[in-house]
Amino acid sequence: MNKKTYGLFIAFMCVINFNYHLKAENSSSKEEIESLALLAKSWGILKYYHPNVISLKEKNLTDSLLFKYIKAIDNNKDVNQIVAELINDFGELKEIKEITSEPILKDMLFRLLNNHNKQVLSLVITSYRGFKNPYYYNKDGDYHPFKNEESYKDFGTYPPKELRLLSLFRLYHVLYYFYPYPNQIDANLDELLLKYIPLVISAKDDIEFHKSIFGFMSYLKDSHTLIFSKAFYDKWHWDGFYPPIHIDKVDAKFIISQILNDSLTTQDILSVGDNILSIDGEPIEEVYEFYNQLYGNSNDIAQYFKLCRYNITNGAENSEIKFKITHNGVIKEVALNRNISFGKEYLPPVDTANYRILNDTALYINATKFSKEFFNDNIFRKHFYTSKILIIDMRGYISSGDIFNSLLGRLTNKKILAANFEWVSKTNITKIDSSNFSIKPLFFRKKHLNRKIYGLINIHAISAMETFAMGIKALGGEFIGASSIAGNGGLENIPLPGSIFLRLSMSSVYFPDGTCLLPKGIVPSLKQDYLELKKNNYIGIIK
Repeated sequence: MNKKTYGLFIAFMCVINFNYHLKAENSSSKEEIESLALLAKSWGILKYYHPNVISLKEKNLTDSLLFKYIKAIDNNKDVNQIVAELINDFGELKEIKEITSEPILKDMLFRLLNNHNKQVLSLVITSYRGFKNPYYYNKDGDYHPFKNEESYKDFGTYPPKELRLLSLFRLYHVLYYFYPYPNQIDANLDELLLKYIPLVISAKDDIEFHKSIFGFMSYLKDSHTLIFSKAFYDKWHWDGFYPPIHIDKVDAKFIISQILNDSLTTQDILSVGDNILSIDGEPIEEVYEFYNQLYGNSNDIAQYFKLCRYNITNGAENSEIKFKITHNGVIKEVALNRNISFGKEYLPPVDTANYRILNDTALYINATKFSKEFFNDNIFRKHFYTSKILIIDMRGYISSGDIFNSLLGRLTNKKILAANFEWVSKTNITKIDSSNFSIKPLFFRKKHLNRKIYGLINIHAISAMETFAMGIKALGGEFIGASSIAGNGGLENIPLPGSIFLRLSMSSVYFPDGTCLLPKGIVPSLKQDYLELKKNNYIGIIK
């Protein structure tokens, strides 16, 4: 073998050796993945049930213990020995109750625990006394979930392995122990944990890491959930600015459903119904699927709507976005500026009027603009009390909380409308706090109920507007339009290491008839085309 050939051989072997070690570093064995998952679950029980967590939190040791034993797993230490040492680090239990077999410990991952560790963890759970755990109560003893979680923002968007795993584990525990709509999780959480541990470990940069966390969250089908990534915002400038068009997914096509700049139509640049083929040179189907892998919503309609309206055209202020479209049967390219910020300009109300007197017996009320000042208007007040038909437009978000007591309260007569907001924990970690949200009647005239109420509803109705709509439903109101977005329940902020921020529905809402809004939303009894409703021919539609 000559020197040149020998040199090439050595270089080749070095590359093979480097790739082997790189692969070994970025791959995880089944045993390591299961050990990490078991560590996460055992640590979660101790974190939420063990009374000594109060002193550990004060010393900033809770997370540190997790990091310590992640490294122990890296060194191939036996997982049962690790769990035993972790339990010992949390300290002795002062009060001991009879050990019972806890349902939590029947999860598939706990089959790897020996009997001693299972017994001790069962003891931790059954000895729980409802203490004010700092991870879901504040110093005043009020339920205040996740406010004391460390964000570790100083470590940036791509923190070390231990912090990346903490981000995944914290997300897992929030969903496992606290999320009130478990049926909206479209997979077994333990299986998801096993799936995403190796993805989080092997992520080579912040984008891959954040994609793995978003991917985990995409299995949560909840339109009310919001998740933010600094890495994504820095890379793609998702600053909340949009071109002056709305896009909707209709069957397999993506069409322009609304144009917010009249000059685009008068100059024959765009038309409602144009088919979009690509965005910035990428097939629109691929653009849509990219976001589809990152986000989850309550149902398919909500998924189509939010991805098309909020995600696929989002970008920096005044940045250019290029579309290839089919316009009047001709394929052409159109460049637009993202010059509209997210808000009322981008999502304008369908009707701009505060109210309309439709005839002597019917009154239209725009719930998206309502405030108690409406009743200072003598004309409005007169027709509100005399009209036999009320048409209440709920196609958007409420502008004021006045809509509940000031409007809904005047409709209830002597009937009190109540909705129960409950904090729910599947494992009874927290006490279940129930409080009635009651609409108290302000007037007591029977004729208030001797009328017909119609609600105009569509996908733009979310959260508090859906609560209001459920109140109208409880009063016998009927709905016209399209289903609402199905997103309700008090939001809580949850920081995740890596500069990822989550806002998650953490209260379940049960309305007077016992139904829950998720997953279908408010379903109208009469479905009506968007453009027909836009004509404001409300009486004609009702007839």
